[in-house]
Amino acid sequence: MKILGIQKDHNSSACLFIDNELVYYNQEERLSRYKKDSGLPVYTLKEISKISNSIDVLLIAGYDTISSENSSIITTITKLGFTLSDNFKFEPYYKSHHLNHASLAFYNSQFEEALVVVCDGHGASYNLNNGEYAQETTSIFSVSNPNNFNLLYKRLFTNSKIQPDTKIIWNNSLGEYRTPVPNYVGKDTEIEIRNDYDLGFMYEGTSRSLGFDDEGGKMMSLQSFGNAEDNIPPVMKGNKFNMNVFEYNDEYKHKHFNYLTYPELKNTQTMINFSNSVQKTFQENGLRQIKKYLEVSKNKNLVITGGTALNVVANDYYAKNLKGTKIYIEPMCGDEGNCLGICNHFIATNMNKKIKPLSVYIGGSVPQYDYNLKENEREVCNADHKVAADLIRAGHIVALFQGKSEAGPRALGNRSLLFDPRISNGKDIVNTVKGREDFRPFAAAIMQEYSNEWFDLNNIEESPYMMFAVNFKNNFHNKVPAVNHVDNTCRIQTVTKNQNNTLYSIIEEFFKNTSIPMLLNTSFNLAGDPIVETVDDAINSLRKSKIEYLYLPEISKLIYIKN
Repeated sequence: MKILGIQKDHNSSACLFIDNELVYYNQEERLSRYKKDSGLPVYTLKEISKISNSIDVLLIAGYDTISSENSSIITTITKLGFTLSDNFKFEPYYKSHHLNHASLAFYNSQFEEALVVVCDGHGASYNLNNGEYAQETTSIFSVSNPNNFNLLYKRLFTNSKIQPDTKIIWNNSLGEYRTPVPNYVGKDTEIEIRNDYDLGFMYEGTSRSLGFDDEGGKMMSLQSFGNAEDNIPPVMKGNKFNMNVFEYNDEYKHKHFNYLTYPELKNTQTMINFSNSVQKTFQENGLRQIKKYLEVSKNKNLVITGGTALNVVANDYYAKNLKGTKIYIEPMCGDEGNCLGICNHFIATNMNKKIKPLSVYIGGSVPQYDYNLKENEREVCNADHKVAADLIRAGHIVALFQGKSEAGPRALGNRSLLFDPRISNGKDIVNTVKGREDFRPFAAAIMQEYSNEWFDLNNIEESPYMMFAVNFKNNFHNKVPAVNHVDNTCRIQTVTKNQNNTLYSIIEEFFKNTSIPMLLNTSFNLAGDPIVETVDDAINSLRKSKIEYLYLPEISKLIYIKN
C-alpha cells in the first residue's frame, strides 16, 4: 500500500510510505529555499512523484479543513502526475493536529507505554456550542503499544465569551469534523476551554513582541541575560496568564507589548527581564502539569513534543526535577514532522503494522555530487577526517555535507558548520559569518563517552538531538568559550560512531591534538535561509559568505573558496 502524507500548513512537508516503510520525506523549505515555507509542498510532491505516481491513501495534516480546499488538493495532486488507485482512500484532515505530534513522538521514543505531552502555539480548531471556535494549545495522552491513545487532558484557547456550559461540538468541529466523538476521548478526559494564553501562546506572544517573528529560540537565548526585577509586569494574575501585557490586532492576535499599560517594557533590559520571567513561568507550570499527569497515568516514561519541545532550557529543568522518569524529547517536534505522524497512526490503527522508529537523517534523496567550480575555486582530492580536523584546529569554519539531510530544525552532522570551541571570540566569529544576532549561543557536538565528564546530564543518558541545555562541570566552560552561554550552559549533541561516524571521527581527530572532545556545531545555513539541501546549495552558501572550506566525506573531497 502506497501512503502519501502531507503537512499542508505551517512548515509544510510530505512523505511516502510503502506499507510501513518510509521511502521519502522532506520539508518544503529545503527545496523551495523559502525558510519555514507553508502551504501545499509542491516541490516535495514533485520529488515523490518521481519515485511513485500511484497513491492508495492520501493523508492530510494541518490545522483545519474545508471541502473546497480538499477538492483543490486532489486536483493539484493529479496535476502533479499522481494517479489514484481504484480503492483510493482520502483523509482530508486526519485526526487532530496534536494527535499527529503525539503519534510521531511516541513511536520514535520506542517506549512500550508513556505519557505524551504535546504543547505548541496552537493546533486544531474546534467549533463550540456558543457559535465560536477554540484552538487546542496543550494535549496530554497516555499511550501504549500497539495503538492505544487515551486523551487525558486538552486545553483550548478562545477569545469568545465562555459560559459554564460552553463545550466542543465534537461532530461539527473544524478539526474533528467526523462523528462520533474520537475514540481517544473518554469519559475521564478533561477538556479546559480558557480565555487566557497557554504556555506556548505566552512564549510566542512574548517572542514576537521582542521582534522575533516565529523564532522562539531567539527569545530562549536572550532571556538568559535577564534577572529578577520588581519593576516588570506580572506574567500571571492568579492562575491565569496576564493577557493585558500584549496589544492585539483586529483578529485578537498579539502585535507587540502593551506599552500604554506597561510603559516600563520600553526599556530593553526590562523586556529581557520580563522574558526571563516568562521562561521561568513556562518551565515551572510545565513541570507541575507533567507531574500531575504522570501521577494520574502511573507512567514512568515521558515523551514531550510540539513546538515548545525545542525549549532546551525547560527540558533540562524537567530532567533535573523528574528523577526516576525516563524522558524522550522528539527532535522532529515541529509541524514539519506531522506528515510522518499521520502515517504512523494510520499504519498502526488501519493496517495493524508495527511502527518503526525513524532516524533524523531522512531528509530528501541521497546527494548527487555533480558540481561546477569557478576559476577562484578549487578542490582537494583524497581529503579525510584529519584534514577537516586540522583546518578546524587552525581556526577555520569547515562546512560538513554528507548523506541525506536532517529532518527538523537541528543540524546534527550531515549539514553542519564546525568550528574550534576553544577560540575566545568564536561565538562572535561564527555569528558574524552566519549573520545572526550576537547574543545567540552555539551547540557543542561531544563524543558520547566524555559527555558525563564535561557536563551535568542530570536524568538523561544521552542527548543525540541537541534537545537539552546542560551545565558545565568543574569550570570546564572556561576551556570552550565558543560554546559556553552567558549562564554557563551549553546545548549539547552527544555523538557515537553508530549515530554519525563521520562527525564522530572528525571530533576524535580534533581530540587527539587538543584533548578537547567536542566541536562547535551549528546548522549549515546563513541567516534567513533554510538548511542547505544540495551540493549546489552548499557551494552557493560559501560563495555568499566568508566560509572557505566544504568537506564532502562521501567522495573524499574538500572544496576551497577564497572570498
